[in-house]
Amino acid sequence: MANKYKILIVDDDVDLVQLLSMRFKMAGFDTVSANTGLEAIEVVRDSKPNLILLDWNMPSGTGDSVMEFFKAKEIADHVPIVVLTALSEPWVEESAKSLGARDVLYKPFDTEKLIARISDILKKG
Repeated sequence: MANKYKILIVDDDVDLVQLLSMRFKMAGFDTVSANTGLEAIEVVRDSKPNLILLDWNMPSGTGDSVMEFFKAKEIADHVPIVVLTALSEPWVEESAKSLGARDVLYKPFDTEKLIARISDILKKG
């Protein structure tokens, strides 16, 4: 069932993107990636992912600015967005969810739990 889902992984940490891409592919998902928020906007247009895994704190195109764009273009209405962040301040989760994020997950994270959470979100639609 997972084979039909494509996940866009957006993070400025290239090693993390490669690790997550490999793990998601092993779990049966297709993946595409972007290393900046600006690149993520282009990739969303071209690849039409089923879910976006978005780092909140990036140097070019921060999570909140990317989420604002996705909300304005109604992408967040059709594509679940899960925010990844190392910031544990309550305002991050409040801001992300107010901009349309389906969930906020904190770094460091357990990859198996992340995949399970993503699978659950995709199954629920």
